[in-house]
Amino acid sequence: MITNYPQALKEIYNQLTVAWNANSASIVGYVPEIRYGDEDYPNPPDGDKHYVHVSFAITREEQRSLSTSVFAPGLRGYSAYGLFFVQLFAPKNSNGAMEKARLLAVLAQNAYAGKCTEHNVWFRNTKIVSLNSDTKFRRLNVTGEFEYDRIG
Repeated sequence: MITNYPQALKEIYNQLTVAWNANSASIVGYVPEIRYGDEDYPNPPDGDKHYVHVSFAITREEQRSLSTSVFAPGLRGYSAYGLFFVQLFAPKNSNGAMEKARLLAVLAQNAYAGKCTEHNVWFRNTKIVSLNSDTKFRRLNVTGEFEYDRIG
């Protein structure tokens, strides 16, 4: 099934949101806040709790065809490729926070690894990356690649 940019964005975010809301509370005792890359937030995150920030970037788009069917004459088919980023933040002032962050990272990785959404956004090469701490949080990233086709 062909998709478009807004639908792909929705499905990339939803892929994490569904898994996160269903499983993260069993790891940390509450559902950590999800912050989305394209949203503005009036307040900084709570420094005493885990939270996650998810975003993505289209890295290239290639033309694949002049038309996919008689119902779309003259339109072109494209394949879009990109990267997604799930940034996990664990409070520095909490014992065992990094251990829980690692479990949250596995949860996020499993939400994407090898999956395909309803509108054929494909995910692959998902990995967990350790990062240096900042002033309030210890950090991990889950990154990977995605691909989808569109008509335009």
